[in-house]
Amino acid sequence: MNSKKRFFLGLIFTPILVLIIFLKFDFEGLRNAFARTDPWLLIAAGFLLLPPFFLSAWRWKKNIEILGVKSRFRDVFLTFLANFPAAKISPGNSGDFIRSYLLKHKLPLGQSIGCVFAERIIDIYVLALISLIANVFIQNKMAIFLDLGLIAASVFFLLFSKKIKLRKKGTLGQNIDHFFNFFEILSKNPKTFLAITAYTTISWLFVFVSVKLTFMA
Repeated sequence: MNSKKRFFLGLIFTPILVLIIFLKFDFEGLRNAFARTDPWLLIAAGFLLLPPFFLSAWRWKKNIEILGVKSRFRDVFLTFLANFPAAKISPGNSGDFIRSYLLKHKLPLGQSIGCVFAERIIDIYVLALISLIANVFIQNKMAIFLDLGLIAASVFFLLFSKKIKLRKKGTLGQNIDHFFNFFEILSKNPKTFLAITAYTTISWLFVFVSVKLTFMA
C-alpha cells in the first residue's frame, strides 16, 4: 500500500472515528464555552499544535533511516497522518504501533515496533525531565522522586535493552530479537539519538505553550 492510499485511508476513517466520539457530545456547552473565550488566543494555540505533526514525522524518518529505509519526508508525513487518528483515539496511543505494520514491506516487524517503542520511551524521558525542572521550582518532593524514577527507568531501558539477544527460533523469537536490535542500532548512532530527542523536546514545548494559551483564552 503506497503512501497516498494510506493517507486517503486515514481520511476515510477519521470522520467515522470523530462521529463516534461526538455522538453524545454536549455541543451547547461547547458553544457557551467558546462564547467566553478569546478567539485569537485559541487560534494561536491551534497553530502551535501544527509544528509537532512535522517534528514527529521527521523524528520517525530519522529513526527508520538508521535502519536503512530511505524515504521522502512527504511520504513519511502522509503515512504518519494516515495513522494519527487511530494513534490518538486508542488508549495510551497504542494505535501508534499501526505504523509498524505499515512498514512491514520495508522492515522486519520487530525492528519497526522497536522504532515506535523507542519514541515512546524518549517521550517519557523528555516529559519526566521537563516535569522534574518544574517540580524542583515548586518543591514538590514526591513528584521529584517520581520524575527521577521515570528518568532512571528510561535511561536504564535505553542502555541495557541493546544488550538483550534471545536468539530464539520462530517468527515470534525473531521479532523479539529484531525489536531489541533496533536499540542496539540506535546506540551506535548517537547523532540520531540526540536529534530525535531534540525533536521530541521541541515538539512537547509547542504542546505546552498551546495548552497554556488555551487556558489563558
